Amino acid sequence: MGPMMSTSNGGNAQLLLNIPPDKRGPVHENDARRLRELGDRLQDAFAVNLASGASSRRGEAAPVGGQAVKEGQPPPGTDGDSPSDPKNH
Repeated sequence: MGPMMSTSNGGNAQLLLNIPPDKRGPVHENDARRLRELGDRLQDAFAVNLASGASSRRGEAAPVGGQAVKEGQPPPGTDGDSPSDPKNH
């Protein structure tokens, strides 16, 4: 379930777990145990904040492929004449 969780939620989607309560009312013990295991795996996977120290201010150099690129400049290794380049429309 780990890969399915990361690919669906990582794509800004929701993953419906569909875990209903049993006839007594609470979630079944087996389902609760598996949810705890999933929670532990997610805690471990996201324990390190990969965005710490990052900036989102406009116009700053941002690393792309190991090289710094300023906003509005074509990425390294391109000539800026791609069909998606706004100046070509």
